Amino acid sequence: MRPGVYSLTLQNFRSYESFSIEPMGENVIFFGENGAGKTNLLEALSLFAPGRGLRRARLADMLHHKGHAPKWQLDISLFNGHGLINLSTTGHISPQKERRTCESFGKSEKTLNALAKYTALGWITPQMDRLFFEGASVRRRFIDQLGTALFTGYADMLSQYDNLVEEWSKVRSGPFEPQWLKAIEVQVATLGLNLTEKRLQLSYLLNDKIGQRASNFPKAQILLQGESEQLISTYPQAQAEEMYLKTLAGTLAALDETSTPPIGPHKTNVLFHHVDKNIPANLCSTGEQKSLLLAIVLAFAELMKEYGTGVPVLLLDEAVAHLDTTRRTHLFEEIKDINVQTWLTGTEMLSFKEAQTMARFFHVLPGKAEEVEVKRGFL
Repeated sequence: MRPGVYSLTLQNFRSYESFSIEPMGENVIFFGENGAGKTNLLEALSLFAPGRGLRRARLADMLHHKGHAPKWQLDISLFNGHGLINLSTTGHISPQKERRTCESFGKSEKTLNALAKYTALGWITPQMDRLFFEGASVRRRFIDQLGTALFTGYADMLSQYDNLVEEWSKVRSGPFEPQWLKAIEVQVATLGLNLTEKRLQLSYLLNDKIGQRASNFPKAQILLQGESEQLISTYPQAQAEEMYLKTLAGTLAALDETSTPPIGPHKTNVLFHHVDKNIPANLCSTGEQKSLLLAIVLAFAELMKEYGTGVPVLLLDEAVAHLDTTRRTHLFEEIKDINVQTWLTGTEMLSFKEAQTMARFFHVLPGKAEEVEVKRGFL
């Protein structure tokens, strides 16, 4: 039996008052009209990773419009190669506060980051077609999504760093004890360099995997640029940390009260390059950019199998849109070769003609999805 999602249940979530599906680890294709609820199903899956899911929406926006209780709930059963893992996550909505909780095997987890112990999720959405044009924070978020799926403890490291940066800003915005600020800066420097090192490791692994893969998609290269990256690449750990601290302390007087630290992984710029053409990804055509993004995520799916500790699952929302027949065939062939459970969406069933023997097909209608039996040569 292949690792993957074996069952998924939604209660009061988006357009689904109650819904359940049992793919048993097989690839899944959802097709149907725009607005039918295909992306809602992928979003539900994405919420079994730390963070805000593939839409980054408010919890209240995920509540079914006929929800009789101020909460929604998702339950999933995954096979990890040894046994079944049962997880649930619940969105609690009130006028005062929104919060999301999660459970594993019926027991509450302290934080959502605990989900990273069990799942390794990667995804592409239509909004990510503009990844190469968006601001640096969007590209950092993409890299961190991959890091969370690949490295144990990455989500915790990211949360701790964000909290420290926020604390640093608060402390220096008012009267403070120099030793107190110094103690925080030591933590910021240590954790900032550790996080930078993990990101660099991810970029090296991805670039190496993309370079090695026999793929019909163009080869991409990921470059991380920033002062903390420069320190790690140039100096030993202790010296890099010392210089990091000097930068923090040396610019204190020049910073206003709302500033974040002038150095660190929150300042990193993530660049993408089309290797075959030797040009930046933002200068490529729309079709080339989509192919580059697919190349990155397909290579990452292989890394999830090799290095990830959680169950690897790939979510491709409208990924076949605007791909010609040849590109679609290549995509489905590579998904089959990688052998990671993949969930895809699209408006037309015929868009998945080349995948008819490698997935289960579901016609999505408002509030439900009906399985369609597809035989070879039918499409």
